[in-house]
Amino acid sequence: LYRKALKLGLENEPEVRKEIENSTKKILVGKVMEKELKDKIKIEEDDLKNFFLANKKKYQEKQRAKISLIKSGMLEAAEKLLEKIKAGEDFSELAEKYSLDKESAENGGKWKGWVVDGEDSLGIGYVDEVSRAIFSLKKGEVSDPVEIGKYFYIFRMDDYKPARDREFEEVKEQVTRDYYASKLKKAYQALLDQVLKTEEVKLYPEVILGTKK
Repeated sequence: LYRKALKLGLENEPEVRKEIENSTKKILVGKVMEKELKDKIKIEEDDLKNFFLANKKKYQEKQRAKISLIKSGMLEAAEKLLEKIKAGEDFSELAEKYSLDKESAENGGKWKGWVVDGEDSLGIGYVDEVSRAIFSLKKGEVSDPVEIGKYFYIFRMDDYKPARDREFEEVKEQVTRDYYASKLKKAYQALLDQVLKTEEVKLYPEVILGTKK
């Protein structure tokens, strides 16, 4: 497509030339700002530890669970399956036979990996509803049918790990990145304030801070 655009001479069109010029400016401004700011940012171990302690909840390992599930297309069918489970029929056999989630059904309904509270570990969305249904269970308990989109799920809690505070060394790399980004943002704002007092210029914070999408 790029070669085709060149053959068509699209780079010479006024609007395209303007976009190219603006993009070039952003890149050059970004590189200059990056050099100006990065040279001024110093990171000390004590600063990282203090930052970690001030934001400890952010680095907490969330509670997580190993689960089995049965996915059904109708509430009535899900309720009948739940009745069978309560009557003592084997959850795994019912999952293999009736669950619409074929990947887990092949393993008796067991979901691979951990389901993390507040994350879309199952890849089905509705994170709040899923987390609430799963983490209200105790180990070995089975949920009532839960409506998720167009389907109904029955969850069983197979294993559970509570949330825990992680040690600094476990998350040091992430803390370093976050602290650096925080310092960079503050340094950028200080430089921006200084430049705007003396020059009429447009800057591009998204280039420096890596937030441009």
